[in-house]
Amino acid sequence: MKSPTKKQFPFHIGMSLYLLAVVLLLTVMIFFIVHRQSVLTAQKDAINLFQSTTADITHQLKGVLRPAMVLSRVHASAPSINAPLVGDGMNHPFMAQLIESLQVDKNLYAVYVGLANGDFIQAIAAVENPGVRALYEAPEQTAVIARIIHGTPRKTYLQFLDHQGKVLEHRQTDNPSYNPVSRPWYGKALTSKTFSVTDAYVFNSSPELGITVSHALKGGAGVVGVDLTLRQLNRLLQEKQISKHSHLLIFDQQKRVLAYQGFNGQTPIQSLTPMDALGIPQVTLLENLNPAREQVEVHPFKGDPYLLVQHAYTPIPEHTLNVAVISPLSDFTGHVRNMRQTILVSVLLLMLVLVPLIIWSIRKLSKVLVLLAEDAERIQRLDFDGKSPEGSMITEVNQLTSGFAALKETILARTEAMQRSQAKLQKVLDISISLGVENDHEVLLEKILLGGIELTRADAGTLYMLEDDKLHFKILRTNSLGMSMGGKSGQPVTLPPMNLHHPETGEPNHSNVATYTALTAKTVNIVDAYDNTTFDFSGTRKFDAATGYRSQSFLNVPLVPRGGKVLGVLQLLNAQDPVTGATVPFEADTVSIIEALSAQAAVTLENKTLLEAQKALFDSFIRLMAGAIDAKSAYTGGHCERVPILGQRLADLANRATDGPFAGFTMNETQAEEMRVAAWLHDCGKVTTPEYVVDKATKLETTYNRIHEVRMRFEVLYRDAQIQFWQDVAQGNGMLDALEKSLKEKKAQLDNDFEFLATSNVGGEYMAPEKQERIRQIAQIPWMRYFDDRLGLSEAELLRVKDLEKVAIPARESLLSDRADHILPRLDRDKEVAELEALGITMPVPENQYNFGEIYNLCIAKGTLSNEERFKINEHVVQSILMLEKLPFPEGMKNVPEFAGAHHETMIGTGYPRGLKKDQMSVQARIMAIADVFEALTAADRPYKKPKKMSEAIKIMSFMVKDQHIDKELFQLFLSSGLYHEYGEEYLLDFQMDDVDIRPYLDA
Repeated sequence: MKSPTKKQFPFHIGMSLYLLAVVLLLTVMIFFIVHRQSVLTAQKDAINLFQSTTADITHQLKGVLRPAMVLSRVHASAPSINAPLVGDGMNHPFMAQLIESLQVDKNLYAVYVGLANGDFIQAIAAVENPGVRALYEAPEQTAVIARIIHGTPRKTYLQFLDHQGKVLEHRQTDNPSYNPVSRPWYGKALTSKTFSVTDAYVFNSSPELGITVSHALKGGAGVVGVDLTLRQLNRLLQEKQISKHSHLLIFDQQKRVLAYQGFNGQTPIQSLTPMDALGIPQVTLLENLNPAREQVEVHPFKGDPYLLVQHAYTPIPEHTLNVAVISPLSDFTGHVRNMRQTILVSVLLLMLVLVPLIIWSIRKLSKVLVLLAEDAERIQRLDFDGKSPEGSMITEVNQLTSGFAALKETILARTEAMQRSQAKLQKVLDISISLGVENDHEVLLEKILLGGIELTRADAGTLYMLEDDKLHFKILRTNSLGMSMGGKSGQPVTLPPMNLHHPETGEPNHSNVATYTALTAKTVNIVDAYDNTTFDFSGTRKFDAATGYRSQSFLNVPLVPRGGKVLGVLQLLNAQDPVTGATVPFEADTVSIIEALSAQAAVTLENKTLLEAQKALFDSFIRLMAGAIDAKSAYTGGHCERVPILGQRLADLANRATDGPFAGFTMNETQAEEMRVAAWLHDCGKVTTPEYVVDKATKLETTYNRIHEVRMRFEVLYRDAQIQFWQDVAQGNGMLDALEKSLKEKKAQLDNDFEFLATSNVGGEYMAPEKQERIRQIAQIPWMRYFDDRLGLSEAELLRVKDLEKVAIPARESLLSDRADHILPRLDRDKEVAELEALGITMPVPENQYNFGEIYNLCIAKGTLSNEERFKINEHVVQSILMLEKLPFPEGMKNVPEFAGAHHETMIGTGYPRGLKKDQMSVQARIMAIADVFEALTAADRPYKKPKKMSEAIKIMSFMVKDQHIDKELFQLFLSSGLYHEYGEEYLLDFQMDDVDIRPYLDA
């Protein structure tokens, strides 16, 4: 299978593309590496920035919470806390400490202590809390709000102080609802017994959201609390600038946002908002992180990578605050994109400069290669015109051009030689094919010689054939002299043969070049016969002297099949130069070609000889079988020999018809041979038909005529009548005359019955039903058997009667009988029927193989054959088909079984064995039927019937035409051509050759 052709490019384009691809690949690789490294560096810088920011915020968060935790612990241990509240309590020593704490730490919102009795002391920073001042309706210059709840009944005391501690205003309210003991920060501190940090919540003393750091007093007498607002956390985040699209937030364990800072222009969010309710989808990426530990990860969001950095701070166990940063990496890789665009523009500018330069350089360097490729393409077309390219500045290319020029010259010389050899080989092939298909022996020999002369451009040649130890001149040709002897077209050969061995001494004849070649089976090539001293060319010189010819170069080649004996010698003279026409020696390559031709010719001759011998052998077998069938029975005479004559002649007439129904019918030689073989073998199946069936001339005949058995029974009956007569005479049982009359009447009745049976046995007349009934009545006449009828029987006969009851003797027998042992059953009828149907044979198969019943056979209505015997006769056609189909006929002979097996078919399907109709039979098969019928009607060598005269036979055949038993057109051709008369002149007796008017049969 031819592989698919790969796409090809010119050298300069391929090299240009290659170099450009290398440059582009290197540029892309460098660009990719630089871009990748830049992205990684930017990502690393972003991570470092995020980690630094979150760490810093965490640190600041610690800086806010830890002082509050320390402050709550210090206040919890202050002695002044235990001083009792007097009056409004504003002079309590612990209040001064609380106010001082607010002034020291600006991150605090409020500091307070709640006692177990419900008393409450609190200092609130109002300087940076305008919402607190508004809630308490405090004076404008209020810096601290002091609140105390105590007494019975409980009252709330408020005092508003400015920055110098001056009291701006003092208020008092009754029945406050606030009780510190019920607040979460109070209970958590008592539970932890140390520090506690609350979740974010709304302060009681203001609308601010914040967290409380609390510490229990010794002995559980109360709790110190420090409040931090979330506004202070937001201030921490606002101090950090990350990137344009980043998100910075602090959230607690409940995923509530305590502080948020966006750098994309978003408005501040309300604190304690759940993360999933922020309306910022990027924040949901934090769900992928573990809030209990620090993490740095990159996650995709809507196709863009986002950097997530989380830092966890746990001021106390089970209370964690998280600081997180979310930002797209693109915020940090913008300079990388700018750099990438710069590189791309630079590469494009570089390519614009390099591409033309590379193409120009490559074209310059590859010009010689292009010219070489064009020259190579011309050589592929066997076009050797055009100048090869000159050298190049490149050493290797220069060497290539020099080598290519030398190669071109070599290829040119070899191509011319190959073309000459190819032409000769083609001639050898053509001649070999011509020899193989030639059937005429003389034409075959002539083609061998003329083929050798043509191949070698010889002027003359001779073909010798070896027969009886002599070389016989078969064909001689000399073109320049116009001499032609032998073959189909030449004059008869008058030259005597040459002995291979001396007649007297038996020594081999090596003096003659032709006999030497035949004896040694060696080729002899002689440059000039006049200079040769090895062989005797005296006869050649005489011929030249007589004709003025000059015999010079000789080539003698033996005709030897592979592994066989020499069949002859091919001798060629005077090879001629194709240009000048001068006589030259035979070239060495020509000698090998002629040897090949001679070997092929020898094989062809040997094959033809073997084929003819096999054909003759096959033909002798055919004739042997046909002769054996005819010799088997005198009743068939020379039927198998004469039917082929009639059939072949009628087929030849149909083949030569140019008009009428057979104008389109043609037969070549092979088909004619096929017809001849079929005609000779059309009755080959009769070798299987028992002779007594073929020769059966009477109804009771088997291997002998059983009418004598019946006659003997009549003899017995007559003897019984005579014995009875004499017994009656001796005993006086009647008058002598009456007894004599009765005996005569008995004799006459027996004579009459026997004559009727004997006449019926011949089968010459139709047996009417009343005649058949008379046979059955006669059959009932009894006679006495006194001997055992099983003595002297063969084994096969004993097997047929072994199951029958043996009758004691003397036994009363019927004159005629159909006994069970008369029947030979068919062993496997169903199988036989199936095999015949498989062959398309429709003949009905009888139940029994044979029925020898006496009554059954004498009652045969027409002829002498029973149904079983008629089937056996007709079965010869089936056997013919079976026998012929088993033979391995070659192509061209495959129809022999069909031609031979259809001569008992009719045109309407009533024949046998297959019940074929006219359109199902070939012309040859229908011809066989005509030949078979006419020969059977006119045969004079059949003892059971008289031969028909010509007129009778043709009249009977005309009835068969009307009944569509034989082909009408063939019958008319048989008559109109005169073939019937031609055949009659050769094979019919004189009395059969009466006049026949064929016009009525032709007009019918």
